[in-house]
Amino acid sequence: MLVNRKRAVACLLVAALVWLLAGCAPPDQLTPRYSLVGEWIVTSMEGTDLVTNTPITFRFAPDETIAGTGGCNQFSGAYFVENDALRFGQFMVTAMRCKKAQNAQEKHFFANMGLVNQFELAGDTLLLISGDSDIVITAKAMN
Repeated sequence: MLVNRKRAVACLLVAALVWLLAGCAPPDQLTPRYSLVGEWIVTSMEGTDLVTNTPITFRFAPDETIAGTGGCNQFSGAYFVENDALRFGQFMVTAMRCKKAQNAQEKHFFANMGLVNQFELAGDTLLLISGDSDIVITAKAMN
């Protein structure tokens, strides 16, 4: 009877431990990368408004890929995060013909993305920063 009681207590302790550990987030979900995951829409570049009816959107995926539209062409690539540091790999971009204003804005967007070396989140606003403090892209969460 004593052996059964010890075994029952041991099983309860193991079950309680499993239950407690199941509530903990996996280590990957505690990293800054997960705070970027989701869809974003660019609201300004270097404080300048965008061309009307030419949304620039992108989605950070948990597997460190990014995809979106530069306002005319689709793009995809990789991103890398460590603490508040952010950088992008080479983007693959489609080659659609764009209106002159869209084309200029899109080139500006891709040039700015190449300058990004850190990010800052403030609620649903994402600031992509170049150098020490130059905000080159501001985006809002779409989800």
